[in-house]
Amino acid sequence: MKQLLSLFMVAALLISVGCGTTSNTALDAVAPAKEAMSAFRSAKSAFSKYTQDRAANAGSLTDAITSIGTAMADEGIKAKAAAWLLKGQIFNEVMSDQTGIFSGKYPNAVDKAYEAYQMVSKVGGAKKFELDAAVAALKNVSAGFSQKGANMFGTGDFAGAAKAFMKTVEISEGMGIGDDDVDQQNALYNAGLAAMNAGDNAIVKMAMGRLLKAGATTDKPNIFEGLYKAYAGDDEAKALDFLSQGRQAFPQDNGLLTTEINHYLKAGKLEVLEDKLMMAIEQDPKNKTLYLVSGSMYEKLFNNAFEAKDMATADANFAKAEEFYNKSIEMDGSYFDAIYSLGALYFNKTTPMRKEMNDLPLSETARYDALKAEVTSLMDKALPFFQKADGINNKDYNTIFALKEIYARKDDLTKSNEYKVRLEALGNK
Repeated sequence: MKQLLSLFMVAALLISVGCGTTSNTALDAVAPAKEAMSAFRSAKSAFSKYTQDRAANAGSLTDAITSIGTAMADEGIKAKAAAWLLKGQIFNEVMSDQTGIFSGKYPNAVDKAYEAYQMVSKVGGAKKFELDAAVAALKNVSAGFSQKGANMFGTGDFAGAAKAFMKTVEISEGMGIGDDDVDQQNALYNAGLAAMNAGDNAIVKMAMGRLLKAGATTDKPNIFEGLYKAYAGDDEAKALDFLSQGRQAFPQDNGLLTTEINHYLKAGKLEVLEDKLMMAIEQDPKNKTLYLVSGSMYEKLFNNAFEAKDMATADANFAKAEEFYNKSIEMDGSYFDAIYSLGALYFNKTTPMRKEMNDLPLSETARYDALKAEVTSLMDKALPFFQKADGINNKDYNTIFALKEIYARKDDLTKSNEYKVRLEALGNK
């Protein structure tokens, strides 16, 4: 009897100890769950209070943000569709705040709202009204991304703007909206423009390509310009095809014409370029840059003809280069590029002459004197333009170098040395 009693007491003791351990573990798990549920209820209450009177209860939105953050730290709460819906609603309000109190403090509120609304359906077990509420709210979230994109574009964050606009596109796609929708086309266009500025060719190709496929090009020449630039680095033929389509669709658009000019200028196709430039000047006769580019083109044609020893053509192109540089200067008397270019036109023409002078035998005095007179005349023509260019930008190496050389040719070594010292100060010896 004593032995049975002892065994009974030991068993009772073991049961007592085991129950105590289980109870503590359960308490440890239950306490955070209760706190999370309490936080969820607090968030719900604070949000309700805020929506009853937004102006008077701004602090309640702050409470709702804090409480939902505490609640969502719990895995059990995170598994509830109702919790995600509430979080979406809270950050939807933050995103839509017109006072700037909350929207400024939470710039990514629209991202949080979007994630939350998406999770309503992902966690499972959502009631129909919860799913409907999440879907209905996406239209406002889409507008929020559009506003975020506009704000980022305005501050120069073009990469961020492109991504924000693409979120608007993504939401619309999820709602079954196609590229024939005007709002969807606007979102794609805004994304494409932002991406062009950001240099994100992938988004440009996708956004502008979809617009072109949808036929949404009526008043958007940038679609063709964007596609040209996006493909120019890896598929020149395709890039030129987009540019050609754009020029056909918008023959009077100066932006596309300038893009075409720059393409042929870079490619060195000067004969094709001449017609393009003259057409551009006809359309925009007060554009000083077009005259500068034309002058540069004729200077290149002059050099090509000179090397081919076609002196008649060379002289004609030299005169045209001089004419167009002068026209550019007439439009803007402080236009450094045009002023420098005209000085350089005269200066560079002396280069082969000076080489010939150095190579002449001593017996060729008449030829030497004739070349020297022409070099002196050209240097005298170049001098005032380089002086004026130096007055506009006194840190330009090429201008200072030219002035040093001209004064050395004029045997004014004091002046030449002054420019030599300035060159050395620039660190270009």
